[in-house]
Amino acid sequence: MGVNGEASGTSPRVGTFEVVLWGYDRKQVEACMTQLEEQLTALYDEQREAMQLTGELRRLRAENADLRARLSGVPLVHPVGTRVQQILAMAEEEATDLRTSADRYLAAAREDAAAIVAAARQEAARARRDCEVALAEQRRGQQEAADRLLAAARADADRIHAEARAGKGNRRRRTARTDRSRAEHTGHAEHAPAGPTRPSAEGGAEPRRSRAASHDLSRPVPALRDDLRQNGA
Repeated sequence: MGVNGEASGTSPRVGTFEVVLWGYDRKQVEACMTQLEEQLTALYDEQREAMQLTGELRRLRAENADLRARLSGVPLVHPVGTRVQQILAMAEEEATDLRTSADRYLAAAREDAAAIVAAARQEAARARRDCEVALAEQRRGQQEAADRLLAAARADADRIHAEARAGKGNRRRRTARTDRSRAEHTGHAEHAPAGPTRPSAEGGAEPRRSRAASHDLSRPVPALRDDLRQNGA
């Protein structure tokens, strides 16, 4: 806003930043800051001009007072005196106009400065709130993602434990079936008829004699001779 309350420039209004992934659009923020700097520069220029006008007004007032002091004792009967009075009146009128203009510029500059400061404070507070909200949303999203990962890990652990328990139960059942099968097989063997499996006396003696003969043949010759001598005696 200029001194007379008119809008300066065609830049976007302060506070219309578009929110992107990590905050405001950087280009819009830079454009807004540039606009604020330009407004502050214009405000400082107007304030400096108002101060210059104030100084000029003071100088004119001093000159006016000096002229009045010089002419206070001079009789105004000569036409030159009338001319001087006209000059003094014009100077006083010009000084009044300058004073009015300076006061107007100074008041407008103060209003613009107050408006710019208030807008800057509001934008800073709004940006801080938006930043806090964005950070809270980011933290909440991270916490939700961590909770989902933890829940998935717990579900996997429960599933693995369940599968391990099921596998252990299956092994126990297979072992029990194997033990029952062995017990049943052993029971059938114990209750089977003994006749066909027992060798007869003659049939059993023959293998024993064969094994004895084989054993004798495997003995050394001197040992066999000693046995024959003992049997002949």
